[in-house]
Amino acid sequence: MLNPLSQLLVVTALLRTCAVSAALADSVTVWTWPLNGTPQQLAEVSLDATSSAATVKTYTPPKPLSDADTSTRVGLYNPSTSEWRGIVTSSSVFDPAKQAKLYLHVDSADQVYHLGWEALPASKGASSASSAPALSVEIVRTKAGPAPHLNKPVVLSADGKTPDKEPEKTFLQK
Repeated sequence: MLNPLSQLLVVTALLRTCAVSAALADSVTVWTWPLNGTPQQLAEVSLDATSSAATVKTYTPPKPLSDADTSTRVGLYNPSTSEWRGIVTSSSVFDPAKQAKLYLHVDSADQVYHLGWEALPASKGASSASSAPALSVEIVRTKAGPAPHLNKPVVLSADGKTPDKEPEKTFLQK
């Protein structure tokens, strides 16, 4: 039988584990918004925190605009805070002849904070006219940056000054 403090620690550890696995949102909605148009849903992606995998629930590329060089926003929109996070790219990346890849950037708290978009030429074996447009998703986790290699601290003399360096000796003096 565990004492009450041990029971509390076990329950806290279980709750923390559940919170971490549930922290990665169940699904993310990605929007596209042409600079001269209205926003529309581009994709809905289901995320799995335990395996860091993502599956595309829906993907509907936007209709081609009359001007292929028109810029469009691709991103995440939070209606409660009216916050837009994303990128601006050419609308030509939504060409059906290209393979689309979505990068979801996830922070250490398993929250999607940014996204990236890549459009690659379709593979030669796939026929873009006969198949529906495809979207692949990759989750990109943040990594800890390099830590500096610090030397020993500087030792000050009694009067608070750095000690004078010894002058270098020649080979014969050594």
